[in-house]
Amino acid sequence: MAAPNINQILKVVAGQFSGIIHRKIINTGPWINLTNRDTWPDEMGDVISEMTYQRSLPDAKIAWSNYRSAATTGQSGTTCTIPKQTIAFNETVRQFGLQRAALESPHFCVDDLRFAFKRQAQLDAIQQILAENTKLAWEERNRDEYVRVCEKKVIVNAALTGFGAVATVPDFATDGSTGADLIGPSFPSDDATSILTSAVLDKVRMRIIREGGGLGATSMADGTPVFTLVCSAETSEGILLRNPELRADLRHAKPSELLAPLGVERSYKGYFHVIDDFIPRFTRDTVVVAGVTTHNYTMVRAWAKDGGGIWNINPDYETAPYEMSVVYHKQVCTSLIPKPLASPGGGTKFDPNSYTGQFKWVNILNEDTNPDGTIGYFRGIMASGTKAIRPEFGYAMIHLRCTPLTLIACDGTVTQS
Repeated sequence: MAAPNINQILKVVAGQFSGIIHRKIINTGPWINLTNRDTWPDEMGDVISEMTYQRSLPDAKIAWSNYRSAATTGQSGTTCTIPKQTIAFNETVRQFGLQRAALESPHFCVDDLRFAFKRQAQLDAIQQILAENTKLAWEERNRDEYVRVCEKKVIVNAALTGFGAVATVPDFATDGSTGADLIGPSFPSDDATSILTSAVLDKVRMRIIREGGGLGATSMADGTPVFTLVCSAETSEGILLRNPELRADLRHAKPSELLAPLGVERSYKGYFHVIDDFIPRFTRDTVVVAGVTTHNYTMVRAWAKDGGGIWNINPDYETAPYEMSVVYHKQVCTSLIPKPLASPGGGTKFDPNSYTGQFKWVNILNEDTNPDGTIGYFRGIMASGTKAIRPEFGYAMIHLRCTPLTLIACDGTVTQS
């Protein structure tokens, strides 16, 4: 095994620094707080099946017949046999499995730490960066898994493509692809021709209620369910500005105690708006396979690395023509995380891992590459499986994002670009 590449992570020469260590942060969204979590069940294999009994009804409206006794008809036993209709049962079996990921820092050498400028402050900053990456990883994981599992993937156009259909839910491990690799192609390929409007949201809301999703709504107001819309700040503002009556609803709406930690104070027209500053955005690309032309939505990553290795906001993300908004329902799915396993039995003993991405210092002795234990690194392990429960309540919608820039000249002339 070759010796690990040891980078001089911490800066050394104190005379070249002001004494203050600054750090750029990663802003994350609401998905950690929104997502339901539970414990992965041990001793049941790495793939688990979940059964759901579907809604069952008679093939036709129930027919009621008049009761006529023998005293009325003059014939004995004429109504002893009641007309019947049979209710057939149907169940759906879904599988889900466990997936894993790990984050690591570069390797550190203890001798390098000896000469580092304000090493404690630098190491604290590094640990905070690692913790932010763990949070970002869970934000993206929870959002990607919710979108993957939800059955309603809608394109906002005149036909509302996908609204009346059940989307094919990509399997959790068909080809090893996860997250963003699966989201765009899982949507219909039709072009989105409209921004997200309150009329579209009204239709989605009523469909969820008629499906039975009102019982698990985020809240209730005036006897009707209130759901959660996760969208960008631009989309939320656009919905409000284009609907003056919604602003009145906002002023008089009831606060939600469940969403108060996310900064949500009021609902309007049946929805709480929860802002995700990095909601997925897309381009619509032409793909030709074996002479057949199709169009796929390709996710644009919010961050991009420049030539100097610095991560900044991706300009393509800010100009992407399409955006996704999600109607979140807590009964759609649950994220199952394995519990730490230290002593499974038989006299065995292992170092427990939290599987939540908590970083720990790793120093692995090796006769050739680390004989003195002077080389180590930070490592965090994450694992989860997504159990779909009521995926028919989940809606993910791709729509246009129109954010005109209003400009006012010195003479008062107003233009938009």
